[in-house]
Amino acid sequence: MATSDLIRLKQIKVEGLFVFYCHAIDLKLNDQITLLHGPNGVGETSVLRMTNALLSGQFGLFRSVPFSQISLLFDDGVELELKQIEEIEEDSRTHMRRLSNGVNQQSAPLNLKQLSPREIERQIDYLRPLESDSRTWIDLRDDEVLSAAEVMARYGRIPIEGNMRDSASVLSHK
Repeated sequence: MATSDLIRLKQIKVEGLFVFYCHAIDLKLNDQITLLHGPNGVGETSVLRMTNALLSGQFGLFRSVPFSQISLLFDDGVELELKQIEEIEEDSRTHMRRLSNGVNQQSAPLNLKQLSPREIERQIDYLRPLESDSRTWIDLRDDEVLSAAEVMARYGRIPIEGNMRDSASVLSHK
């Protein structure tokens, strides 16, 4: 595939990161390198992790990072957007959509609620809690012991209420 055939990420925007920060990062496509720098704690690493998580479908990260919206704009005019929407009784949900030249092409809700130990056990049949409080887990395939945080990071794309199929179709860049 020739370089001109590649779809490239053109801009990353994150709003409400840690409540206080909004970042709009224009990537230097002609230079093929963009430096991202700032004072400690303003979210440079978080922006990169969120970008990777959105592109790879690892939605579990978005449970633990406070943000309002992340948008990825590609050089072909397609934009992927993940947005937190506040609902009644301080519940929130997340909505993902794909736009092409500003027009909504596809959208799907994501339920990013914290999974209970019972839901993890039910949805991943090879994981079992080692302790009654579910702080450590064992992968029965290879006896690897995982912390609860590792389980959530690794298996954050578990389908919740059947919405991952819809989310995957939004992510497909066609």
